[in-house]
Amino acid sequence: MQAASAMVGASDTLVAAVFASALTSTAAGTLAYLRTRERRDHAGTAFVAITYGAALWAALFGLQLLAGPTDLGLLLLRAKWVAATPIVTTSLLFGLYYTGRGDWVTPRRAALLSVEPALAGALIVLDRGGLFFAGVAQRSVFGVETYVAVPGVGFVLHVAYGFLVGSAFVMLLAEAASRSSGPYRKQAATLALASTFPLVTEVVYILDPPWIPPADTTPVVFGGASLLLLFAMYRFDLFDVAPVAHETVFAGLEDAIVVVDESGRVLETNPAAREAFDLDGDGVGLPADRVLPDSPASAALLDGEDAEVVVDDDADAYSRGGEPTYFEATCEPLGREGVRLLVFRDVTERTRVERRYRAYVEHADDIIAVADADGVLEYISPAVEGVLGYDPELLEGGVFTDYIHPDDRRGVAEPFAESLGRPGESVRVSFRVEHADGGWRTLDGVGVNRFHDPQIGGYLMTLRDETRRERYEQRLRVLTRVLRHDLRNELNVVLGYADVIAARGDDESVEYAERIQRSAGRLASLGNRVRGVDRTLRSADHGGRPVDAVAVADEVAARARGCSRRRR
Repeated sequence: MQAASAMVGASDTLVAAVFASALTSTAAGTLAYLRTRERRDHAGTAFVAITYGAALWAALFGLQLLAGPTDLGLLLLRAKWVAATPIVTTSLLFGLYYTGRGDWVTPRRAALLSVEPALAGALIVLDRGGLFFAGVAQRSVFGVETYVAVPGVGFVLHVAYGFLVGSAFVMLLAEAASRSSGPYRKQAATLALASTFPLVTEVVYILDPPWIPPADTTPVVFGGASLLLLFAMYRFDLFDVAPVAHETVFAGLEDAIVVVDESGRVLETNPAAREAFDLDGDGVGLPADRVLPDSPASAALLDGEDAEVVVDDDADAYSRGGEPTYFEATCEPLGREGVRLLVFRDVTERTRVERRYRAYVEHADDIIAVADADGVLEYISPAVEGVLGYDPELLEGGVFTDYIHPDDRRGVAEPFAESLGRPGESVRVSFRVEHADGGWRTLDGVGVNRFHDPQIGGYLMTLRDETRRERYEQRLRVLTRVLRHDLRNELNVVLGYADVIAARGDDESVEYAERIQRSAGRLASLGNRVRGVDRTLRSADHGGRPVDAVAVADEVAARARGCSRRRR
């Protein structure tokens, strides 16, 4: 009686274990699906197919045990083996995708790999000549009466094929584990270990030693393997990042990469991060704030915000040869909730160049400004404070033409408006601008249409204070006029006295008086010529551009010849 009770208990345990294996495999496949459904992950798809196939295999086995040695039980026996045939081939596909060899899986090769499972399934269903099953025997498995298949030639060949393919799969995972590090090595090692148990169980079943039950318990072992896989997904972030990504992309990136889990601990660092942050090891398992530079920007980055991180040369742990190193850092979610990918891009050289040119602009005496098509100032350099007395921050956002003298506004606005449709065109301008003290300053410069440049997107103006030069030229013109006026008055006096001498003197005195008159006349005409030269120079200002002297000489000679002909 006690033996019978023990057998009943064992049979119930077996059935419960089989259905528990089915549930465990289903759970592993469902979790893998949830982690990979939002990306094109062929490894995840293959893994889901494997676990769901194992779950179906276990569920049919459990139903067969419940059906007993009946026609239904015989049907479930065949259905169980049909469900199991594609698992090994699908496992190989998973191994290829997971270890970065997915390019090997072409449509033709995938079709060739599907031939053996399809042939085995057809033999099971048709059961012609006992090729797959040599027969079916009724056996007691832990007190449960059920049908057990007697292996035929096809069955043995199928298991041999499965052993070869399964061994290749395990070798792929072992090789991935050997060339990976951190959690990626643990992922691959756990997968290899979990795959070994069903493979060994199937081989032992074929060898049929006397100390094992007569039924194939591989579906139950798959349940234990699924427990290991669930643990790997929880502890080692399986399907969040695969070893192939780590080796072929992650480790080879020039950017520094740090993966942080939901508790703020480092899951992985790539070689660039270890060099950038002077880590003795890989930093895996350490709090992220001990690996990243100690700065407020790092704290903001861990909170999920992008930041600019500076590795300061004053910090001993992050000494970078005496100069700070600048990183443009981003934070992105990775896989399950809470896991973050921190990417640090070294922008030191770019930052130094930007700051150098910013220093050039900010310390230049000329005003650098950027305005949009309506004249609204988007930027103006600090030089405006020294030239016009305004705070640059107060001018930005205002309309620049509001500060231009009313008489000069149209002359400034029109050429800029005309150049609006011609990218890269330069406009030379000179105008008066109101100073903060109420006076006027003369600015001279060039505006360039840079709307096509995304870094500028407006008129780029370079303006120089020409107030002193303008005032100097004004004083010079006044002085020239005064000089000509006084010279002409004095020459009139000289000419008057020369006329008196000529009227009263002898012949010799008359000759002297005439010489005085001629010299005075030449001096008077010299003043007029000076005025003409001044007008010509001011009207013919070409902005310092090179001039072909030969062409000018030829033009002057041609004009002279033309004047000579007209006189004749």
